[in-house]
Amino acid sequence: KPIAPRRLAKQVAFLTGRFAPHAPRWQLVIWMRQFALFVVALAATLARAATSSVNAIGDRAYDDGPRYGLAVADVLITLASWFMHHRTQPYAYRFQNAVESWLYAATVVFLLLMIIYSAIPDTHVMSSLAIELLSVALLFGSLFGAAIYLAWRLRQTRQGLQSVDFGEALAAADAKL
Repeated sequence: KPIAPRRLAKQVAFLTGRFAPHAPRWQLVIWMRQFALFVVALAATLARAATSSVNAIGDRAYDDGPRYGLAVADVLITLASWFMHHRTQPYAYRFQNAVESWLYAATVVFLLLMIIYSAIPDTHVMSSLAIELLSVALLFGSLFGAAIYLAWRLRQTRQGLQSVDFGEALAAADAKL
């Protein structure tokens, strides 16, 4: 049985309803980014298995070359996604696009910190600890920064709405109807 257009639109609104009218298919872009990151993770797993070897005492050793290349690929995918997001501005409200950009920036910095962290030899405990603390601060700071920005925007919106007379607006709308 064919589905009525209104019913179908209601059923898929969770995919398109959160985006601005000029970017109704932005969910596909998000899925493509996630798929690309999945492919990179799969390639990293396969490269790790293919380049591993067992040394004389039975420990498994890995070639770090592919790992860093694939980590850089993750950074490039995230940067490309951030650029496309900045160009398209897929959400209906500016604050949504701003928070998304903020989180993209935090993700790129976090990935770069993790590349540095994995390159630090095990003997440099203080450097590793510093990178760990920076990455934890970045994770919580990015979420805290987004929450503060959203609270600030909410306060601005409330202040802007205080000067609006809703009774007058309803009367004007009723007069036009």
